[in-house]
Formats: sequence, structure tokens, C-alpha cells
Amino acid sequence: MKPATAAADVVIVGRGASGVFVEARLAHLLRNKRVIVAERLGSGRIGGTAYGDAEQWELLLNVQAGRISAFRELPADFVRWSATVDRSNWPRRWQNHVFTATSAVPRPAYAHYLRSRVQQLSGRAQVDVQPLQFELHDVQPHADRVDLVGEARSGDTIISGRQVVLATGHLEPRLPRALKRMAEHPQVTVDPSGQEGRQALLDIRSDATVLIVGTGLGAMDAVLTLSSRGHRGELVLVSRHAFTHGTYPAEHLHEIPVVSAEQLNLGRLADDAGPTRSSVVSVV
Repeated sequence: MKPATAAADVVIVGRGASGVFVEARLAHLLRNKRVIVAERLGSGRIGGTAYGDAEQWELLLNVQAGRISAFRELPADFVRWSATVDRSNWPRRWQNHVFTATSAVPRPAYAHYLRSRVQQLSGRAQVDVQPLQFELHDVQPHADRVDLVGEARSGDTIISGRQVVLATGHLEPRLPRALKRMAEHPQVTVDPSGQEGRQALLDIRSDATVLIVGTGLGAMDAVLTLSSRGHRGELVLVSRHAFTHGTYPAEHLHEIPVVSAEQLNLGRLADDAGPTRSSVVSVV
């Protein structure tokens, strides 16, 4: 049986933050083009692993509110959006919170922002954007296109694009050799950022001693998740270098140059997204 086929001017693989940024920018710039946005089978959510879970309100971004805009030339876009969006279904703590440029932001709030901006642009864009659940197996470049071979809900599928953007983002962690034999143990959680891993954290007894291997951002997320559920047992963090992240001073603000739309040369980007003589694969 022949695989199903689909074609577009641009194909974006991944709908996490990076994929959404590209999708929003293309919806803003292109005219009379077709864009396919491929997200993993079984997902169907905007925001990917990092921002797609609507329940992780205890997890905060490690970049301040004034520096997380989807648009490079509008650095305060999230702060402005937060002042007008309906927050009636947000947790009470965040319903009336006033976000400033130095504020911490919960991940589900950022996911809400990403969805809102994509929907806003798609409603007025002159470009056909088609979301598609798709499991990518292979990338086959040709002179005039790139074929993405994989599986959609309907079965084997080949998506062809004149230009392809790989925005796959979060990949499964690579375990150190010494820990690989432990991975299958029922009391070991390998990837707490995924849905199964998060549920495994929530299933831990509240009085249990928990050993967390690593002291980076993923470890901090695990600590926040356990603490938000009232965990009373000891949390022990170990790492090769005993490094832990500090917190920002209260008035700290990331420096960021102001860049105008003209400086970004967005008109050239729109022109480049049209038919080309050769296929292009970009990784973001």
C-alpha cells in the first residue's frame, strides 16, 4: 500500500516554543503559501514537552517576563498580553498577578501566550497553516524539495516541503553508562519532564527519601513538583560538580538590544520562504 502524501511550501517539524515562533513569524510574513506544522503522534498540543502541560503551574521559566516575547522586535509583548488576557481559569495565585519585565512566569501561562499568539495570527494571516500529528522516521533531501518520511494517524505518510524547519526541541535524556541498568527499576524515573515521568513523581510517597541525580534545571523542576504536592521526606541532590543555580536579584533585568523590524530584514525573510531552486533544511 502506497503511503499518503502531503506537500507544502514550508514544513515545520515540532510545535514547542521554537516551532511556534517559526509558525507565528511565517503566518505574519507570508502570502498565499502553505505551511504544515507536524507535531508528534499522540501529542496535538502547542508548547511541546516544556510548555504543553496545563497542570505544571509550580514550574517557572528561568527567563524573565520581559525577555520571552515570541517576536524579537517586541520584547515586552508577553507583559502587554498578560495585562489583557482572561485568567479566570488560572490558579488563584496567578489570576490577579501583575507581570512586569522582571517577573517570573509559570510555564502554563507561557503556553497560553504561545497558543494565543498563534491563533491571533492564523485568524488574519494570508497563509494556509495546517497542523498534522506525525511521527518522523527519516529525512530525504532532493534537489527541489525535502521529503519527510513517517507515520500520521492515517498510516505511512510522506510530507514534501520546499523548505523544512526541524524544531524537535526536547529529546529523551541519554543516561550515563553507570545508570543504564537502573533505568527499568520501578522506583527509578528517567525523564521527569515527560508525562509518564511527572506522574511517577506524583506517585512517590510524601514521606519518602528521594535521590535526584543532577542539580540542573531539570532537578529544580523535580524539587518544585514534589514540594508543591507537600512532600515531607528528604530530597537529596547529587551531581559531579555540586553546581546549583542561583536566583536573580529582585531588580535584575537581562540586557537585550532593541531590534526593529527593519533591522531584522523581515521582508527578505518573506521572499526567501517562497519557491527556491534547491531544498533547504533548517534546524532551530
